[in-house]
Amino acid sequence: MTTKCTVKESIDAAAADGSVDVDLRVETTAAKQSTLAAQFPIFDQLNQFEFPSGDALDALSPRSSTVKLRTSYLSESIRVSRPVLDLDDTPFEAEQPKAVFVWARD
Repeated sequence: MTTKCTVKESIDAAAADGSVDVDLRVETTAAKQSTLAAQFPIFDQLNQFEFPSGDALDALSPRSSTVKLRTSYLSESIRVSRPVLDLDDTPFEAEQPKAVFVWARD
């Protein structure tokens, strides 16, 4: 599955620690390079169809297709991103997600 997203700088983009916040919104999802289509050519048409997954998510719950990512640039070749949730009703920071995404360039 391939998901396309839009990325825009968050209003409160730069933090004191030098990290950068961006809003990532899911737009569409498609079955690109499907192994199923390789076995059954009739499914090759699935590669052409992009499901509007972002709009579908937002129809179920407003803004559920969007997540804020806080990215820290550790060097020219390494950056780390973490999702930041708006949990106003949650008193403990421990409830923040533990997911970490690391990008490294050779």
